[in-house]
Amino acid sequence: MLYSIFAGWIGANAAVKSKSRVAIDRSPIGPFQCGPGLCTRMAGISGGIAVAMNAYGAHFVLANADINDERKRAMTYAINHHFINCIGMALAGVGAHYPTLTASMFLISTVLFSVPSYLFAIRNDRRLRAVTPYGGVLAMLAWFSFVL
Repeated sequence: MLYSIFAGWIGANAAVKSKSRVAIDRSPIGPFQCGPGLCTRMAGISGGIAVAMNAYGAHFVLANADINDERKRAMTYAINHHFINCIGMALAGVGAHYPTLTASMFLISTVLFSVPSYLFAIRNDRRLRAVTPYGGVLAMLAWFSFVL
């Protein structure tokens, strides 16, 4: 009798524990949970754009003798940053405790760092260059968010 009560209690607790692990919403953003599938899709789309920008940069920016070295370096840094953030987005879905926060930080970092750098390299537009340091800092914070 005592064994059956004890076994039932252990079984009930085990079921509750396993249920609670699955049901935990670790997203600070509410219902917009970024699981492995969504993070992988975000990384895939961003990676495709990074490959396209790499091809454009190689054929039209880096190969153009009329474009100065500063703009060519900006294109190279933007592409590298973009690719590294794609890797971070993909890893966020499987390795981060707060995948939505981490993947969002990588995505926003890409927009804040790479887009102004692309605009500067391609169109010589310096208006948004002031926000690039914020994109770099956000990328650092996104990588640090893996240890939260």
